[in-house]
Amino acid sequence: MEEEKKTEQAEQSKDTSKKKKILKYVLNGVIWGVILGFLIYSGLKVIDVKSGYKLLPNHSAVIVSDSMSYVNEANYSYLDKDNTKPIKKNDVIHTSNFKDFGDVKVYEDVAIYLAKDGTLICHRVIDKYEDNGIKYIVTRGDANNSTDAPVNFELVRGRVTSVTGGGGAVLFFQSPYFVLALCGTGFFILLGYLIFNLKTEKKAAGVEGELAVVEEKPIEEPKEEPVAVKKPVEEKQAEEPVAEPTPEEPEPVEEKPVEQPKVEDTPEPAKKNGRFIPKGGGQKRINWPPKNTRWTKENNPTANKKRAEGGDK
Repeated sequence: MEEEKKTEQAEQSKDTSKKKKILKYVLNGVIWGVILGFLIYSGLKVIDVKSGYKLLPNHSAVIVSDSMSYVNEANYSYLDKDNTKPIKKNDVIHTSNFKDFGDVKVYEDVAIYLAKDGTLICHRVIDKYEDNGIKYIVTRGDANNSTDAPVNFELVRGRVTSVTGGGGAVLFFQSPYFVLALCGTGFFILLGYLIFNLKTEKKAAGVEGELAVVEEKPIEEPKEEPVAVKKPVEEKQAEEPVAEPTPEEPEPVEEKPVEQPKVEDTPEPAKKNGRFIPKGGGQKRINWPPKNTRWTKENNPTANKKRAEGGDK
């Protein structure tokens, strides 16, 4: 059972690691896509501004004045104040290029053109004409009571096609504060990305180590053990107690007297006059040395022996 649990946990960890990898790839794609898109758009906008707004066919800009926010009484002769849509401060305008000079519609089109200082002006077209082969348009702000100077058609960059809000955010994006905020955000995003990658790599390494330790073994089916059948216990009849035979008394053993070794009585030798009489009393004692003999050097056996050996002479 423990091995099955380990294998299940390993499979679950594999699934979670796969999901995390997919999520990581998606997040990475979104983040890098946003960053690259913003960089490309910013680069194109910079090039378009440097080229005098001639690179891109369509433009967008933020209104920074109230010259088109309402209709002035001086302009009632050609405008309907109730049906004219105002363009307020901090609105975002989107434009498209004119096809040619004949495509310009007086009193209807709101044109943008490049001023002498390099900024874009957004005013309504109230007249157009051609002088000495040069084409001009005349503009005025809806809230203004004076007409602008004639503008060469070559400086016109398009007509307003739509108006949206959110110009304040666009202005913030174009300010140096946004650059600082973007750098800080990018730093924290990269830091979080690195931490997330380190954690996922550590978890993946731990799961691989556990998988290397756990070996898949075939699951053995439990064997059915034979059920022991209890036999009915036979009731034994109580046996009558059998009298044990009494041990027979041993027969008495006759004790035989121990025969002691016979000691022969040696008769003491007879004595006579304080002297022992040898056996065979019939033999007479030979007296030695003979009486009336002198014990001399010549008849001394010890002296004779020494003499023979050459000792005494």
